[in-house]
Amino acid sequence: MKVLFSGGGTGGHLFPALAVAGELKQMNADTEIVFIGTPHRIESTIVPAKGYKFEPLMSSGMPRKNVVKLFLYFFEFAFTLIKARKLVKRIAPDVAVGSGGYVSVTPLLAARWLGVPLVLLEQNSVPGLATKLLQRYAEKIHLNYEDSLQYISNRKNAVITGNPVRKSARRITKQEAREKLRLPAEKTVLLILGGSLGSASMNKKIVGIKTVFEKSGVYTIWQTGKSDFETYKASASESFEVRPFIDEMDVMYIAADLVICRAGATTISELAYYGLPVILIPSPNVANDHQTGNAISLQKKNAAIMIRESDAGKHLADEFKKLLTDADLRNALSTNIQKFSRPEAARVVAESVVSLFTNRRSQYV
Repeated sequence: MKVLFSGGGTGGHLFPALAVAGELKQMNADTEIVFIGTPHRIESTIVPAKGYKFEPLMSSGMPRKNVVKLFLYFFEFAFTLIKARKLVKRIAPDVAVGSGGYVSVTPLLAARWLGVPLVLLEQNSVPGLATKLLQRYAEKIHLNYEDSLQYISNRKNAVITGNPVRKSARRITKQEAREKLRLPAEKTVLLILGGSLGSASMNKKIVGIKTVFEKSGVYTIWQTGKSDFETYKASASESFEVRPFIDEMDVMYIAADLVICRAGATTISELAYYGLPVILIPSPNVANDHQTGNAISLQKKNAAIMIRESDAGKHLADEFKKLLTDADLRNALSTNIQKFSRPEAARVVAESVVSLFTNRRSQYV
């Protein structure tokens, strides 16, 4: 079986696809996996590093406000679709899986053009443009939130699966994780994330209260994102580690005790799987303000602390100190966030891919 994956631009779109690809390989090591993505985004480096074949396809997002650029975009889109069709025809997949992002649209349309069955993954409560455009062609639509159903017209093919998350092949202990990452065994480990690409606005808030973390006695790992790393790498100290990117996030989650991060759907799914107490600072600069919605959903269930970005400068230090010193709060947040976890999501999606392949093959026997 050969499976085509397309999606990316951010880790939120890429990592669920990688989780499903991993499950497919565990189910059958002979499964061929091919990813199509943009040559200059996160998928172009991470996919090959994971051992999967990567095919680049230049693509750009749809302009939302400029009418002239929108008009020109449709010519570019038609040209990209023709290129995508040639690429997909050469790959000759049995099933195509889309995990969101503008790069996924033309390869998946091309796949359906060639008669390849299509599976969609939607992480957010409000589906993105890729899902809205492609849903009518999908044999299976795997949703993370039940609320998403109201936006889906092809409901007979939609199922609430949860968001596939990255997991270690073997669930290691916290001690093993810290030894692997060379982190101190005895200290509380704080993990700070601005998303896979980092967040310039969140980074400014973090550096502003860096001394609070250092004086608290915790060991901090701060992922700034590659674009901001040079700006902040000098902030590193004996107990404050600055990294552009974290490759082994599954191991890092096991090693961590506390997290401060954005509220993307994939990040939340991973936090829920690992049961980590978290302070969420949702990005206000995303479509439909969906991160704030994600964070509020958890806050209402006492599964996370939420601070709006505009308030982070005033309240983040105090909320961090409260979380660090209040064991009952940490335990409650950890217990409650795990209720949002669907650990078998990747396996369920992988099984639906296999089922589509089996049904398609039987039609030609």
